[in-house]
Amino acid sequence: MDAEATSQKAPEKSEVDSTILSSRSLYQHDPLLVLLKDKLQLGTFWIVVGGFFLGGLFSFFIAPFTRGFHPFVSLGDTFDLLLFTLANTFSLLINLLLPASIASIFNTLRANGAIGSPRKERLGAMSYARFLQHMIAWVDSRWWSIAIVMVTILYYLYTLFINNPQSLTLLPLLLLVNFVLVFLPEIYFLFFGWLRVLFLLIFVNRLFFLFNIRVRPLHADGSGGLAALGLMWWMSAALLFVTAMLLFAVPGHLSARLSLLEIIGVTIGYLTIVIILVIGWLALPHHIMIQARNEHLKPITEEYEQVLMETRPAGDEETVQIVAGTERLSALKQRYELVRDTFPTWPLQIVEMRRLTVALFLPAIISLLPALFSVFTK
Repeated sequence: MDAEATSQKAPEKSEVDSTILSSRSLYQHDPLLVLLKDKLQLGTFWIVVGGFFLGGLFSFFIAPFTRGFHPFVSLGDTFDLLLFTLANTFSLLINLLLPASIASIFNTLRANGAIGSPRKERLGAMSYARFLQHMIAWVDSRWWSIAIVMVTILYYLYTLFINNPQSLTLLPLLLLVNFVLVFLPEIYFLFFGWLRVLFLLIFVNRLFFLFNIRVRPLHADGSGGLAALGLMWWMSAALLFVTAMLLFAVPGHLSARLSLLEIIGVTIGYLTIVIILVIGWLALPHHIMIQARNEHLKPITEEYEQVLMETRPAGDEETVQIVAGTERLSALKQRYELVRDTFPTWPLQIVEMRRLTVALFLPAIISLLPALFSVFTK
């Protein structure tokens, strides 16, 4: 009997575990995170501190040879390289936090009861456990690391042979050291950060498409149980901030400043990213929450119309019946307004939306720092 009971409980436990997303499952094919967090078992604090000092050390000593910087002579070059080091450190920190943040979002939505049953009528309907497996297969594919390294190699060759050919006069060993210790980590962290944010954006909205989403009007988070989505808003804003530091506040990747065409391209890219984030993190969840509210309002609306037809005054109807019908309609109207006003329709509260709006403008402010610094140091 005990063995039979145990065998009956095992599938249930497995099903429960399969709906809990582990942060480790999201970076098992990211060699850098596996090395730092699993093999060496370093804490986030020590990884960030080590990354800052080692990255700064490499940048300050390699830059005079490969980028034409002289941080020990020019205060402006010191400022530029410090921003470069800070940007790479923040990028490292974001990549360390993203897997746990992604897992936290889905687990919190699940714990809050926001994820309902699958929508059978939708193409590609699946269970929640199968959905998580599908997401992990995409987010944690080994091909992303390979692709990022290949793109970085091609971009480095472009900067050497086309954008900055005078660098070819340097020792090959020095160029290789610069690529491995400075250039590759810079591109790797930035690309992997945006890749994870993009996949999260895709799969959160796919979750809304494939599953019934429950909005709980009186949930403690003030957003019907969906406030966990705000975490990725801040991660996205932080990545924009880091990207601005790398593209604007730091002069070129190999000592050449951005051309006018590059600035226009980066500006268009920045605006495109902001629009995509606004649509993905605000507009689409807002649409889903409106739908959930309307589903609760629809029965009240139909009942109101039915009562309105039933209590239509007749010529011989008594005043008492008219008053009773009016009171019933008034009660339904009050219920409708109560449900409408109680249901949250945005995944973020107004105060937090204002803060995020300011955060999205920070990259534009950061882009002005080099010009301002050059004015005050002349």
